[in-house]
Amino acid sequence: GLFSYDVLIHRNPHIIMVMGFSLDSNLPDSVSAVKQNRVYKIPDPDVFLRPGPRIIETIEELNRIFYDKKS
Repeated sequence: GLFSYDVLIHRNPHIIMVMGFSLDSNLPDSVSAVKQNRVYKIPDPDVFLRPGPRIIETIEELNRIFYDKKS
């Protein structure tokens, strides 16, 4: 759901997934996801927001985001 930056900062998530707007934000470096460079822009929000047969694409995208090692 939607909530304010204050709530986001208070919850201090390890991963942030951004849909529909720029990754440029004013999140402080104290947020774990920012500190660990784990803020991700979702390239096709429809895959995540519309249930249906494309759920496999959603699972594959989440797997890539969460588990692929960056070199």
